[in-house]
Amino acid sequence: MPYNEENTFKGRFSWENTDTCYVKSVLLSGLRIKIPYLVDGVILKGAVINVLNQEFVPNVSRNNVSVVQQKKLSYAIGKAIHLWIRDHAELSIEQKALLDVFIETKYKETNSYLRL
Repeated sequence: MPYNEENTFKGRFSWENTDTCYVKSVLLSGLRIKIPYLVDGVILKGAVINVLNQEFVPNVSRNNVSVVQQKKLSYAIGKAIHLWIRDHAELSIEQKALLDVFIETKYKETNSYLRL
């Protein structure tokens, strides 16, 4: 299955980002989500994320998080996107099976930021 790596939420122009992330309703202005793997054909238009997980702690300036936390969050969001597509998009049985293989291959790790 064709896929792209390191996808971001972009606007009309390359310098525009259309994702915003909050921790308990406080904006993290420096945080940018990068979906590690995204199946070909899916377009990321925008996202508003409010993280309530106690493990997710912003830096002292409260405008960003550590690189490790950013990667864990991006991974969780990427996996959630693909699980949602599998469960809600009108896919054939073969397409769902192929997407399941993709999820098992690229998103096999568990993640404390993703509630299943």
